[in-house]
Amino acid sequence: MDYASKQEGTTLAFSLTGKLSFADSETMKKAIEEAREASCTGCSIDLAGLTSIDSSGLGMLLMFNDALKEQEKNLALHGAVGQVHKMLEIAKLSQIITINP
Repeated sequence: MDYASKQEGTTLAFSLTGKLSFADSETMKKAIEEAREASCTGCSIDLAGLTSIDSSGLGMLLMFNDALKEQEKNLALHGAVGQVHKMLEIAKLSQIITINP
């Protein structure tokens, strides 16, 4: 998995590409740390470029959310399609994290 980030007003916007799995835990830790250090009120993650996600990837999204909540920042996911969208639905992540189309 690769990611890019850019500041959009008070939001730090991330876009993920590739496959999100356990192998990407170090990369996600870097993204989480970037979000924690940013002067923003929240983050958005564009999942449109992800081709797949496994249970570890779902766990990393939850860790991302928890890290931001500690700083009273919000997280929103958007753009999930295909297998990624199905995994978010099966895991019922929308009950914990804001998910937009």
